Amino acid sequence: MDQGYKSSREASIDAMNELGGALVSITLVMMSVFIPVSFMGGTAGTFYRQFGITMAISIAFSALNALTLSPALCAIFLKPHDSEHKPKKMSVIDRFHTSFNAAYDSLLKSYKKRVVFFIHKKWLSLGLVAASIVLLVFFMKITPTGMVPNEDTGTIMGAVTLPPGTSQERAMEVLAKVDSLVAAEPAVESRTIISGYSFIGGQGPSYGSVIIKLKDWEERSMMQNSDIIYATLFMRAQKIIKDAQVLFFAPPMIPGYSVSSDIELNMQDKTGGSLDHFFEVVNNYRAALEARPEINSAKTTFNPSFPQYQLDIDAAACKKAGISPSDILSTMQGYFGGLYASNFNRFGKMYRVMIQAEPDATKNMESLNGVKVRGSNGEMTVAVGAHLRIKHFFISTDLISAHLDQKRIGKIIHSACSITRFCKISGVSPSSI
Repeated sequence: MDQGYKSSREASIDAMNELGGALVSITLVMMSVFIPVSFMGGTAGTFYRQFGITMAISIAFSALNALTLSPALCAIFLKPHDSEHKPKKMSVIDRFHTSFNAAYDSLLKSYKKRVVFFIHKKWLSLGLVAASIVLLVFFMKITPTGMVPNEDTGTIMGAVTLPPGTSQERAMEVLAKVDSLVAAEPAVESRTIISGYSFIGGQGPSYGSVIIKLKDWEERSMMQNSDIIYATLFMRAQKIIKDAQVLFFAPPMIPGYSVSSDIELNMQDKTGGSLDHFFEVVNNYRAALEARPEINSAKTTFNPSFPQYQLDIDAAACKKAGISPSDILSTMQGYFGGLYASNFNRFGKMYRVMIQAEPDATKNMESLNGVKVRGSNGEMTVAVGAHLRIKHFFISTDLISAHLDQKRIGKIIHSACSITRFCKISGVSPSSI
């Protein structure tokens, strides 16, 4: 319209004839950058897949709008300039339009002047491009990669690990201390204690877990964010609880990606060596982790001294007594592990009936002599212990927890790492403990 067009429709058509090709080419180039990102695998693909798809769709809608809706609106709303230049009183809106056009024309002239300058100074332009590439490579080298920044989700998780062979009663006493420690924090709204299970250690009587819900963000100060709180709880636990390892960490920023928002490592012993040697390797690896400047501390619950018993059934003795090995196994399952018996209806719901021996009846290996199996004569006279060979050995459960230095790698303070030991014991297939 500034070039003298009298029809806004013709001006819009001629403008799109000049700009249409450029809009299409820019759109295709931008989409060719973001669409391949959506097909990346691994960690980068998980992080950037949604971003790449969102950007590609946004660019496509933007191009569609620029090619259709924008020129149509220009043809409707733009008016040709008044060629007669009749003097009239300017309103406030007219004065604003005049001032805006004057400022825009001044900015456009300044931009053209600088563009012409760099066109004439080709070596200067090439030097700036080369310097930008050097700076880009430099910042790519020094910028930490592979970490997801922590966010305050209002939830903190904890894992408690006691020495191997610790009883459930002793574990409950330690978990009570942890509960009192967490309750003393003013920013905590509620907490849940789980006995016999650890988020990063597995199941067993020597494990426990804690789920902490913090107060609403409006009720907490800036110094009571989740990073500071779980770091404070960790330091207090180190001083107060000496007979257990207590770790606190934030839940993962990407649900299902890991146990926490930190590092997870796995180790495998392919030599088939002893557990003690592998334990030494794990300790050496943990010491190497702590020697790195970005890692503040690293701990492990890998321990080859968990007491275990292997029970071998004497099939020949069972046959003489008129019983089968499956009878002994099912009986021991009912006494020591629990056995499904029946169902019953109550209050409009169905409940399952499980049978299991009292804890005092299964507290040691001598109690096997008190477990009876029904013999061929129909009487409970066959002692289970008389048909078993007991072998005592040790098996390991594994866990490493590392704390990363916040000042060196950004906002991440803790990093929990797990080391998994694959072993073969008495013909059992290799499995992750």
